[in-house]
Amino acid sequence: MNLPATESVAVQALATAGRSKTDPILLELWEIKRQINEEAHDDIAELARRANAFDLDLAMKQLGVSLHPVIKDEKPLTGTDKRPDTQGC
Repeated sequence: MNLPATESVAVQALATAGRSKTDPILLELWEIKRQINEEAHDDIAELARRANAFDLDLAMKQLGVSLHPVIKDEKPLTGTDKRPDTQGC
């Protein structure tokens, strides 16, 4: 469903307003967020699509960072390390 940014923000605001009618601070926070999203022309569906398409492994590889760093001379907690090269350590 591709809604224009302002329409999707309005749908989000309606859904949010129904969540907490008893917490005025939370309602005010959601209203501010809604206004910021509207001014930025954010589309929730597009943001969700981008988030789902993001490849964390590729990004970490491009940054030269390992998702599973190895610290020299440090043994993992028993049963937590699933890498075959460290079994039985």
